[in-house]
Formats: sequence, structure tokens, C-alpha cells
Amino acid sequence: MDATPAIPHHRRAVPVMRKLLLGSIAALFLATGTAHADNEKWEASFRQCHIRKWFSKDELSAIGWARETEGQTIVIEAEEIPDILKAIGVIKKCKAFYQCLEDRERGKVKHCYENDRRWR
Repeated sequence: MDATPAIPHHRRAVPVMRKLLLGSIAALFLATGTAHADNEKWEASFRQCHIRKWFSKDELSAIGWARETEGQTIVIEAEEIPDILKAIGVIKKCKAFYQCLEDRERGKVKHCYENDRRWR
């Protein structure tokens, strides 16, 4: 018999999903051109079941959220994750479409149809 204890499937999937979610959120903000300092990363709270990050006044104004305060904490809660994952999928498709347009300008592809499978 195997000496290693069996880990339930749902317990093995949690770290993978956490890495996927955090990586996707990071990619989302990097894609928008928002610069992040090392001390301004997303912070996960196991006890509160959410992810939060402090955004400075400059970061908020760069994305069109001009505020009078010095900054704001943005919180992502567990029930918002499906919507965020959907939105990340849309952004990936959008990037693929615009990459196709750039490739078309360079003569690499002939057409970039809106209903193409690559971004449908």
C-alpha cells in the first residue's frame, strides 16, 4: 500500500485555483498598464475570504477613478470570482483580436473577422 495519505480532490484543487485567480488578476492589471510597487500587491485574507489592494490617488486617476482622498482599498470577495474570471476571458479574447489586427497590418494574416473562433 502507498504510505502517503490520500488528499481529497477538492483540497488539491484549491492551491491551483488560487494561483490561477491571483495570476489572472495580476495579468489583468498589468494589461491595463497600471504599475505596482512591491509593497502594493494584492493581499489575500483567509479569515475574511477576500483579496484586497490599496490604490494610490495617482493609480485611481490613471484608470479614470479620480477621487479627492489619498487612495482607496479595493476588495474582491469570493462571490465575485466567477464574474472576474469571465471578464478576464473577455480581455484575453480582446487582446487576441487586436494582435490579429497588428498581424494583418504587418501582412502576416489576411483577415480578422469579428466572429473568428480564436476570440469568440
